[in-house]
Amino acid sequence: MLNRPKIRLGLEATSAVGEHHTGIAHYTVNLVKALLKNPDFDEVFALHLLYRLSRYKIRHLRFLPKPGMARWYQKGLWPIIKNYDLIHCADTRLTGWNNIPHVVTVHDLAIFKSQFQYEEFSPASFREKRFHEYREAAQKARAVIVDSISTKNDFIEIMGCLPDKIDIIPLGLDSELFRPCRNPEDGKAVRDRYGLGFPYLLFAGAITVRKNLVNLIKAYSLSKVSSEFHLVLAGNLSHGSERVKEALQGSSRKENIHLIGYTPAVDLPYLYSGATAFLFPTYYEGFGLPILEAMACGTPVLTGNIGAAPETAGGHGLLVDPFDIDSIAFGIDKVLTIPPTARDKAREYALSFTWARCAEKTIEVYRSVLGS
Repeated sequence: MLNRPKIRLGLEATSAVGEHHTGIAHYTVNLVKALLKNPDFDEVFALHLLYRLSRYKIRHLRFLPKPGMARWYQKGLWPIIKNYDLIHCADTRLTGWNNIPHVVTVHDLAIFKSQFQYEEFSPASFREKRFHEYREAAQKARAVIVDSISTKNDFIEIMGCLPDKIDIIPLGLDSELFRPCRNPEDGKAVRDRYGLGFPYLLFAGAITVRKNLVNLIKAYSLSKVSSEFHLVLAGNLSHGSERVKEALQGSSRKENIHLIGYTPAVDLPYLYSGATAFLFPTYYEGFGLPILEAMACGTPVLTGNIGAAPETAGGHGLLVDPFDIDSIAFGIDKVLTIPPTARDKAREYALSFTWARCAEKTIEVYRSVLGS
């Protein structure tokens, strides 16, 4: 009996061209790794990673788990022969190959929410461009994957997507990486490298207005614990970071606030473990993976009470109103009182999110679209 031909799968992975894999690039890389580890995937699917030709000059920075897996494309034009049975776009944007069924992943629609329609949150030109891409995905994709119930509801409300098209597949956590620091000397060495020789509270993520860092800095400065605990902000500078710097310079506690820049993933568990608490009062998330990373390291978490953050925290984080500075300040003082038993439960909860399960559920969507 002849073997059935493999399903030719193209996964649009342009977000994973770059030096640092954060956000959507992090999702793309970890999903691909988990798909390749899935025991049934290689027998059924032949996978190529699709990269837009506009990134060709920095091709040495593309994610390439296996030789020969990458393919270059131009929307609607190249290659002339598009030899795929299914396309998965990991960052919403379609390829323009209308004769091939598409699955898209939608992560976050915060920029389209009415309360965030201002330039420092996201430029109007960017919002307009992304709106058309999201609307096209809602209309033309055979299936839509979202990270959370919150994002599903947003995609239905804002983009008019049919609910039956949407599958909720939460992100995963690298449980081998994110765990409490068991070697105090290793933890001290990492913290010393960043100059963190003091008790501290941690934020990790993009340094941007979108992450509500202006209000975080103001709230920290008002909190009762700001004289004892420093505030460490770890991450790349991003859109709106100028306002964050201004808030820092205007703070009465500016000597205790530290911008330490990008931190590689291997350092994050030590930074989480060394922090007395993780502060993530974000305005709006499509998922909020740092919440789980901190919990997995045994660190108590404060986060915002809107968007997907409460959903991801699952009752194991302290929720605050991200628009209310007093609420955040009160929360900073309170999060330090979370007992060890609650932290243990939060860690157990966080470890239930795996990339293997994310890949397994994604394969189910592929099969559903193809009717196999």
